[in-house]
Amino acid sequence: MSNKKAAAIAEILKMRDQLVVMRERLFQLTAATAARTKKVDGLLIDWGAGRVFGVRIGLPDWNNVLAMPGHQFAYSLDEDSSGRSR
Repeated sequence: MSNKKAAAIAEILKMRDQLVVMRERLFQLTAATAARTKKVDGLLIDWGAGRVFGVRIGLPDWNNVLAMPGHQFAYSLDEDSSGRSR
């Protein structure tokens, strides 16, 4: 095998290994995000004011919450900060 071919194969293997590590980190991040979201949702459902009055407080309509004045708009991952698609 020529040196050029061996170098190209080594570069491909290096990139593959980097992608595998990135993929694993994304899976971990997804799991951590889901766990934190579940915890926050539980806190929203069972927060102190509802228990004091003996009332179960449901989750809000997220579209209304995100549209509230003073709430910073959360851009889609597919858009940059100007709102344009990538």
